[in-house]
Amino acid sequence: MAAVVRGANFLLLAQMPDPQPIWAQQYNAQMEPAWARKFEPPSVTGGESVGVCRTLIDLYLELGEDKYLRAVDPAVKWFKKSSISKGKWARFYELKTGKPLYFTRDYKLVYTDDDLPTHYGFQSSFGVESMTRYYEKVKLMGREKYLASRERPPLTAKQRAARAKGMEKRVREIIAAQDKKGRWVSKDKLELSGMRFKDRVETKVFIANLRVLSEYLALLK
Repeated sequence: MAAVVRGANFLLLAQMPDPQPIWAQQYNAQMEPAWARKFEPPSVTGGESVGVCRTLIDLYLELGEDKYLRAVDPAVKWFKKSSISKGKWARFYELKTGKPLYFTRDYKLVYTDDDLPTHYGFQSSFGVESMTRYYEKVKLMGREKYLASRERPPLTAKQRAARAKGMEKRVREIIAAQDKKGRWVSKDKLELSGMRFKDRVETKVFIANLRVLSEYLALLK
């Protein structure tokens, strides 16, 4: 739990000040927005900031400290006035000016979006609207009522057994798909930035498979 609190407090420290009270995609040792890859400039991000807001709401519900929810409020207000079109935001916004930042196909930093590389999401909905609804519902209901609304009666032993049985085929497939090193290797062809990939380990596949296996094991307890 101590590690969770340290991580949560880091998110609060990393929040940028007004008038851009969201988060940068990456920081340097002085906690300043910094370059990462050649198409990830120092800026505030309309993308990853959504995940930070959701995490802070979750932390408020888990830890019960108002400071985590309070940090989301100015970020939500920023999102409401910073869309580039209905339901769409830029991933990067210039520090201080708030102008959307983009790159051309030959990676020149520009303010226009007419020559974007295709391998990266420079514009998207980023889940902003669903995050905003989540925040507003939690704020309106309050922590106790919201948590109570999520509670479900525990499964009976018969229901647990039935659900586990229904998952058995998928569990067997996941286990059988592991290679000798315990990995799930994706073998379909993938092309990014002109490069082709075949055999690779994908984080999203790992997460999805672990989620299924964990749920199955929990049902067997």
